[in-house]
Amino acid sequence: MRILFLLLLLFNFYGCEKIDDDINNICNSDCTVIEGTFTTTNNIPIKNVKIELDYRASTGTFGVSVRNIRQTTTNDTGYYRMEFFIEDNELGESANGYFRLHSDFSNVENTNDYIIPNNALNGLDTYDVIYSINTRDTIINKSVYIPTKAILKINLTNYFPIEQNDFFNVVGTYPGGGFSFSANSQPNQLFEMEVAQNEITSIEVKKRKNGILSIVDEIDLFIPENEVLELNYEY
Repeated sequence: MRILFLLLLLFNFYGCEKIDDDINNICNSDCTVIEGTFTTTNNIPIKNVKIELDYRASTGTFGVSVRNIRQTTTNDTGYYRMEFFIEDNELGESANGYFRLHSDFSNVENTNDYIIPNNALNGLDTYDVIYSINTRDTIINKSVYIPTKAILKINLTNYFPIEQNDFFNVVGTYPGGGFSFSANSQPNQLFEMEVAQNEITSIEVKKRKNGILSIVDEIDLFIPENEVLELNYEY
């Protein structure tokens, strides 16, 4: 199924789409429900997130069929709900497509305060994939946590790699996201990373120097509101 998903992504870019618009169709029986909430730090709701549901399937070489199913917007409590009917050719693991939830944050206030998952091709538009739904008349929860943004500064000094495979790498994870970067060719470098405010960010720092691999640091950081933390490392 994941291979199919990747192929369909290629079709999106290089093929043609056949689009059916069922946005205004009302489900009267055997209805499936997708619902959830969009929240940030301290369970604060995020309102005005526009959400769209469609179904995408291959129609042959470089062709995609798209059924636009539902669209809605999160309310003041961050809640949304979509009720729809699954067509016969969309039901079960043998179906040749997938459901996709689009989330558009363009109408959300103060988007710069959040770390919004970013699809580089669609700006603030991001999506979640449901590979198969096996039964109708069911409720699927798709809640989304969007971290509130804080800044972590990482200083690296005296980066003079000797062997070809030498490196300095930092990986960070936090609720709702993470980051990874490797040092570039400069001897002294400053990295500013977006991390989750009022959450634990787990950092792992590795390096290979003179061909010897070692773990430089493993640390859990808590960055409170309106603070910037700084880590300093020498290669």
